[in-house]
Amino acid sequence: MNWRVVIAGSVAVVIITLSLVKLPIVHSSVAVPEDLNTGPYVDKLSFRVIPNRDQRMIAIQAGEIEMDTGFIEPRHLPAFGDPDIDIFSALRNGYGDITINCGKYPLNVSAFRRAFAFAFDKTRVTAEIMDGFSQEHDSLLPTTSGWCIEDELDWHYYTKQAGIGNQLLDAAGFMIDSGTGYRLSPDGSPFSIIIEYQSADPEMEGGVASIAQDALRDLHVDANVHAYELSEFIDIFDSDYDMVIGGTDFRDTDVQWLGYEFWSDPENMMIENPSNFINVTYDSWRNNLLHGTTYEEVFEASAEMQKILHYNVPRLVVYENTYMQMYRNDRFKGHVGDLVRHISGPWTMRNIRLINGAYGGTVKIGITEEFDTFNIFVRETGNILDNLYSSLYQRNPKQQPVGDLGYNLVVETHSDNPTVPEGHTRFTMNIIENATWSDGVPLTAEDVAFTFNYILESARFGNPLIRNLEGLQSAVSLGPYRMRLEFDTESYWFFNNFAYMKIIPKHIFNDNDGIGFDRWSDWNPVIDPDTPQVTSGPFILTQTEQLIPTYVGPVQIYNPNQTLMSYELIQNPKYHWNPQKLETFLRPKVQELTFIIGSLGNTLQWTSLLPFGGTYTLHLNSAVIDVGIWDSSVTRNIDELNIGTYEFTLEVVYEDQKIETSKIVVHVVEEPPLPLPLPQRATPLQAFSIFVSVISVQVIAWAVVVSYQDKKEWNRKLEMIEKESKRDYFEEVFGS
Repeated sequence: MNWRVVIAGSVAVVIITLSLVKLPIVHSSVAVPEDLNTGPYVDKLSFRVIPNRDQRMIAIQAGEIEMDTGFIEPRHLPAFGDPDIDIFSALRNGYGDITINCGKYPLNVSAFRRAFAFAFDKTRVTAEIMDGFSQEHDSLLPTTSGWCIEDELDWHYYTKQAGIGNQLLDAAGFMIDSGTGYRLSPDGSPFSIIIEYQSADPEMEGGVASIAQDALRDLHVDANVHAYELSEFIDIFDSDYDMVIGGTDFRDTDVQWLGYEFWSDPENMMIENPSNFINVTYDSWRNNLLHGTTYEEVFEASAEMQKILHYNVPRLVVYENTYMQMYRNDRFKGHVGDLVRHISGPWTMRNIRLINGAYGGTVKIGITEEFDTFNIFVRETGNILDNLYSSLYQRNPKQQPVGDLGYNLVVETHSDNPTVPEGHTRFTMNIIENATWSDGVPLTAEDVAFTFNYILESARFGNPLIRNLEGLQSAVSLGPYRMRLEFDTESYWFFNNFAYMKIIPKHIFNDNDGIGFDRWSDWNPVIDPDTPQVTSGPFILTQTEQLIPTYVGPVQIYNPNQTLMSYELIQNPKYHWNPQKLETFLRPKVQELTFIIGSLGNTLQWTSLLPFGGTYTLHLNSAVIDVGIWDSSVTRNIDELNIGTYEFTLEVVYEDQKIETSKIVVHVVEEPPLPLPLPQRATPLQAFSIFVSVISVQVIAWAVVVSYQDKKEWNRKLEMIEKESKRDYFEEVFGS
C-alpha cells in the first residue's frame, strides 16, 4: 500500500461507530453536507493539464478553468481582488520536513540529530518563508490527525535553541577543531553536511535549506546547500545523502505507515525507510500498531512511536502550512472542502451545481500532470479515479467512513458469535439494491466478493493491492445483496484496509472470458481503446484529447503550437446516488400524524433532497392554504386544528419544472386511543394484567379530564411547564 505521498434510506449518510472501527477525533475546519452522497448535478468534468502554477492561476482568472488541484502561495494573495474568485484554506494534512540519513556517520549519532533539531529555528520559517501561513510542529503525525500527540510531548523544537544543541554535541564527543572552527566527529575525523533541495523551488525549499545551514553553523558544523533537479529525486535517497528538504502529504488519517516508514527490517529499508533509521524499541511497538485489536491499544503504540521519533529525529518537521486553493464562484456553487483533497476533491465534483440550482454544465479543472495509466491496481490517479469507482464505504470530507455500496455492517469475533473461529474477525454487510454498472449490468454482492478474491488470486502475478488484504481468509456472497469477509486474525485496521477498495465488475475481470488474474497489469482503460472500461461511480471517463490553449494573461503564457491533455468525464446516469435516478426527493412521501387536541408544538415539515429552488402550493383537503417560494423546506404549525381528520398535500414545482407532491394525514383526537382488545387465547394472568391496564388508563384519563376541563387552563399550564424546563438554575444560583 502507498501509505504516504512524498512531494517534491435514500441519501442518508451513515457514520460507522463500531468498536473495531472506533475513530480518533479529527480536527478540521471542513463541514460535511447533510446530503453528501447525492449527486452529481453537472453533466461533465474536464481535467486540463496545465503544468505551471502561474499558468493555472491565469487560467482561473481568465475563466478558462473553474478551479485548480494545486495550491497557491501566500505571496500570491494580494493579486486576488476579483469578487468572482474565492480562496479555500485549510491546515495541511501533512508538513514540510528534512529527512536525515541515519545510516551515515556521524549522522547516525542521535545526539547530533537532536542538537540540529534544537538549533533549527522553525519560527523563522513561519515568519520569513510562509508569511505567517504556517505553524510550528514536531510530531511526525500532522495536527489534523486525531492520533497526533503534539501537545503531550515533553519538549519542543520550535525556536532556535543552539545553546542546548551545542551542549549535546559537547557531551557526545563532537569537539571543535581549533584550526577550522568546525566540529569533528567523535572519532576525530572531519565532516561536512550537504543539505539538498529541489532547484525548482528556490524560495520555499531553498529558504528552508538556508535556515538549516544557519542552524548547523550555529553548532559549529561545516554545512552547505545543493540544489538538485527533480529528475534526480529518487537517486538522492539511493545515494549517500546527508539531509534532504522535502514534504509529506497524507491521503487519509491512517497511521499504519508508521509501521513501515521507520521499520528497520532489512528488506523494508531498501523500499520504505529512506532515513535508514534503526531503533529496536521502535520496532517493538510495531506489532501493537499494526495488529492491535482496540483503539486504545493502537493509540498507545502510535503515541510511543511518535515519542521515539521525536527524541531521535530521523526526520524533522520544519513547518505545517495552510494549503490554499483558488476557485471561481460565478458559475457554480456547492463546493465541499475536504481534509485531503481540499476544494477540488470528489465531494465537490459530486455536490457542485450551476449557481441557479439547475442540472447541467461542464466543470473545468486544472491539473499538474498527464497520466499514462488509469489502472486502479497500478496508480492512484486520485483526481480522476475517485470520481469513477464505488467502494463499500468512502471517506467523508473529515476522513470518517460513510456508506456507499455497503450498509448494516456487523463485526464479529468468537466472543460475539461462537460460529466465528477463535482468533478470526468476520465482517457481514448488506449491499444496496439499486447499484448498476455503467453497461447496465446490476452490481451485486457477487461483484463485491469477486473484487477481493480477484486481488487474492492476482497476487501471485504481482498485484500490489494484496498488501491491503493481509489475513483475508474468505470473501463470499450470501445472496444477491449480502456478503461476508473473514480474516484469520484480529486487527483494528481490517475495516480501513478493505472498506475503501474500488469494486470491479465480475463480468469484465473474471478468469474465464474476462481480463483474468494474470493480466491485471495490462488493463488500461481509455488510453488503450481495446481495454474495457465499466465503472459504477458518479462519472465515466470517456476520452482524452489534446488541446491548444490560448490563455493570455499579463504575458503570453503558451506558445501557439503548445499542446496539453484534457481528460473528459461525463455524468453516469446509472449511478446509484444520481439524484435523477432516485425515485423520490420530497420527504415525507406519505405519513400519518396523530395528536391530542390542545397539545402544543405540533408541526408539519417537508424537506427535499433536491437543492433546487422553485415554488410550492400547500393544500388542506381540497383548499389551497399557502403558496410561496420553495427553498428546500417548509414548516407549518397545526396546533389550532380541531378534532377531526385532515389531509395536507404539498406540491413543489422545481426550477427545472420537475413536480413532486407529498401528503400527510393528520388525526386530532380528544384523548389517546384505548388499548388493544384481549388476545383470543389470553391466559388468566394475561387477562388480569390487561384488565388492570385498562382500568389504569381509564382512571388516568378521568383524572386528566377532571383536572383540566378548562382548555385555556390546560394550555396555560403547558406553557408554564415549557417555560420552567428552559430555566437556567445554574445561572440563577451561581450567576452567569
